[in-house]
Parts: sequence; structure tokens; C-alpha cells
Amino acid sequence: MVKVHLEYLKIKDQGKKVLQKVGEVLRGGWHCSWCYPIEGIQLKLKNSLCGDGIRYADFGYGNLLLRKMVREGLPFGSKTLKPMGEPNHVKTGLAPHYVLSRRHRKRFKYLVNADDSDEINSYKIKMPYCICNDHIKQIISSYTRKMSREIAEQINFWCTDGHEILQCLGLRFL
Repeated sequence: MVKVHLEYLKIKDQGKKVLQKVGEVLRGGWHCSWCYPIEGIQLKLKNSLCGDGIRYADFGYGNLLLRKMVREGLPFGSKTLKPMGEPNHVKTGLAPHYVLSRRHRKRFKYLVNADDSDEINSYKIKMPYCICNDHIKQIISSYTRKMSREIAEQINFWCTDGHEILQCLGLRFL
């Protein structure tokens, strides 16, 4: 990513306009938070920086929930059910050749093959922040106003009793 940023600065310094859309990075390559086995995703969550915004690892995402999120293509912070499609059904051209090559396909099987287990199929997504207790209150109390708004939007979308949870946590939905 440093190389991409330096390239962006070089183009901008030449006086050229660089048009990028949210979610797109100038020649950014293939970036995906789900490109790890579940243990890797847990490790990535635990190693997120406070400056990154909402630290989802603080809420304690379980392995089964993460497996379901990977299968559904659901990123953290989403307010829609399937914004990225289903990453487990990648085709040539949608994933790096390295991942799809015969030599490495077995290594990345978790990424390119759907998990059709009954456990995953029957699992209903329930986000770990859809409760109000002292642990969640402590996490939310450390948030900036912007982060509080973001988590409030997510709670309102994902939690069946979102308004009650927001009130319990002392958050307003704007």
C-alpha cells in the first residue's frame, strides 16, 4: 500500500487529476479482509489499531459468525446483507491467478470453495454488539462521536431491538 500511495502522490504532483471512488484504490491490487482462514481473521481483528476506528475484535466475534460472514461476503461495518457478493464463488479473473493456480488451489481452498456445512447454512447472523451490558458500554464509552454514530447505525440495522440497545448504551440514532 505504501507503493500505491507514493504512486498516487507522484501523479498528483505532476498536476494530474486522480479520480478514485470510495472502495477503489489506484492500482491497489487484490485486497480482502476475508483472505485468511478464520484463525487469521481473528488475529487480524485483535491486531487492529485504535486509530482504525471501530475495533470489532473488542466485541468478540465468534468463529461460526466469522465463517458465516465470509460465506455471505459481509464486511465489518456493513449496513446491507451482501454488499460484496459471495467471495467463495470466485472465478478466473476475479481472484489472483496465484490463488486459482493448480499449484496453490489446495492452499487457498477455504477461499475459493463454499462451506456447505449444515451448521453454517442454519446459522442466523447476530452481531455481538446487539446486546447491552457493561462490557459493551465500556467499549462504546471510549468511542469518538464519529465512531459512536457509525456503531449506532450498525446497531439500528442489525439488531432486532436496536432502539432499545441504543437507549441502553446511551447512544442516539441520528
